[in-house]
Parts: sequence; C-alpha cells; structure tokens
Amino acid sequence: MELVINFYISFLSVIFAGILNMVVVKLPILNFLKKPMDNNKRLKDGNRLFGENKTWKGCFSMILLSVIVTVLWGLVCTNNLYLHENNLFYRNYENTVIYNVCIGFFLGLAYILFELPNSFVKRRIGIKERKI
Repeated sequence: MELVINFYISFLSVIFAGILNMVVVKLPILNFLKKPMDNNKRLKDGNRLFGENKTWKGCFSMILLSVIVTVLWGLVCTNNLYLHENNLFYRNYENTVIYNVCIGFFLGLAYILFELPNSFVKRRIGIKERKI
C-alpha cells in the first residue's frame, strides 16, 4: 500500500497537468498550434494515424503544464515533510526548481509519447474519435 501512496504522491503533478490540459485545449488560446500531429496522414486502412484530437497544441500545453504543476508541487512538498519523504523523485535528488522543471518536462513528454500508441491502436481497431 505504501508503494501506491508513493506513486500517487510522486505523479500527482502530471495527473493534474493532464486534467488542466483538457481545459487548455478547449480554450481559444494557442489555436495556431491546433494542427494534427499526424498531419492528416492516413494509412492503408483509411484511418488516420492518430486522429484529429492529437494536436500540437495539446502536446506543447501538456509539457508546459507539467513543468508548471511539477514546480508548484515541489514547493508544496518542500513545506510538507510527509509529502517530501514519500515523493519518489526526492529520494535521491534534491527538491529544487531546476530539478522539478526537468522532471515536469520529461513527465509531460512521456505522457504525450505514451498516449500516441493508444490513439494509434484505437484508430486501427475502429474506435471512433470523440469531439473534444
């Protein structure tokens, strides 16, 4: 059970960033980035590579939000001994702003990269996209 708690404490920032990202993609900001990551590419099966909902706007905003939320979560953890001691990212490295920027960047990037195969498979097996 402790490992599950450690996991949620450690990755809560990227979970919140993912939620906030859904808000950002709905807002009329950064719309010049609202271009599909697959550039409308279709495979032999006629379906899009990733689909309409995987845009550069969502990609870049997810990474930026992950950085911001991870830095803020690092500040919260600094002021709470329980959170700090149970955050796996701070077991071997110091909780600094630059470290949290790096962690946030890589968590946001990983979130995007691991979501793409999910969309790819869904398009291959015929699961329709929902309009966001």
